[in-house]
Amino acid sequence: MNRRLTIASALFMAVVFHLHAQWDHTTNTNYITTQNKVGIGLNISSPKSLLSIGTATSNMLSSNGITLGNSDKSIELLHSPSSNGYGSRIYGVDEGSGLTSFRIAVRGNSSSWIDALYIKAATGSVGGTGNIGVYMNNPKERLDVNGSIRIKGRNLDGKDLTYLSNSGAMIIGWNRSQGHGETNLISNRGAGSVGGFEFRDIDNNQGEQVLMKLRGDGTVGIGTNNPSEKLEVNGTIRSKEIKVEAAPWPDYVFAEDYELMSLTQTRDFISRNHHLPEVPSAEEVEANGIAVGEMNALLLKKIEELTLHLLEKDAQIQNLIKRVEKLESNEE
Repeated sequence: MNRRLTIASALFMAVVFHLHAQWDHTTNTNYITTQNKVGIGLNISSPKSLLSIGTATSNMLSSNGITLGNSDKSIELLHSPSSNGYGSRIYGVDEGSGLTSFRIAVRGNSSSWIDALYIKAATGSVGGTGNIGVYMNNPKERLDVNGSIRIKGRNLDGKDLTYLSNSGAMIIGWNRSQGHGETNLISNRGAGSVGGFEFRDIDNNQGEQVLMKLRGDGTVGIGTNNPSEKLEVNGTIRSKEIKVEAAPWPDYVFAEDYELMSLTQTRDFISRNHHLPEVPSAEEVEANGIAVGEMNALLLKKIEELTLHLLEKDAQIQNLIKRVEKLESNEE
């Protein structure tokens, strides 16, 4: 009995599909099948896909899968039927010139939909190689966001990051120092020889300039492209206080065995070179600048040497005063 029923059912289905028959539960309103395709919705007498759900229009796209949509080829979810409704919709757009986009839109108590996610693929792109926009139509980069971004990086304490080598990629995390709890921005220098980070500004007249550069060798430049020192600033620095560590501090000038250059020797040196001994010339300063800590120590050294000369001259003056007083007392 069961075998006869199975054979009868199979023959019945074969006849139906051979004749391309169709069933209308209610004329042009519900279930229709024709040419091995099924349509559910209004006026879907010729479904475009294997399963078409929605309202039939000339805009419905055909596929080998499922088409869900209305006149603008969208899937609408959890939305109210009124013009000012709530919900979300998923839809695709053929933008022409070989461009396609996939979008997820939302609305809340509004008749207007806002594209919350916009995935754009160019001609020949495969596997999501197009640009993605978040509340941004026509995204220009792989991820284009109109709004603030919140990123929660992972704890990088002891993590193996060797996979970044030769990748040209960057990772954001925290606590790479294994205890300080700092935020980490770690980048691979890729094919470049320097690496680091660069902050640039583009004004409204398309002018571009480097604001700050942190090179991979640990040098930092502000207003300069190629810093050669740990901190190089092309401009004025204003600070309430600067602490400079300089060694050795020239207290050794007051040691008993210190060889103080005589004033005669100093005069001869100035006559030949037109600057003090050990002090750089104007040409050297113009070409190389000065080291603040070193220069302060050098200036203090010259003050201390000058103090020694003054003390020596004061002793000579006091001796002369005594001799004069003695001579005057003898004359009386």
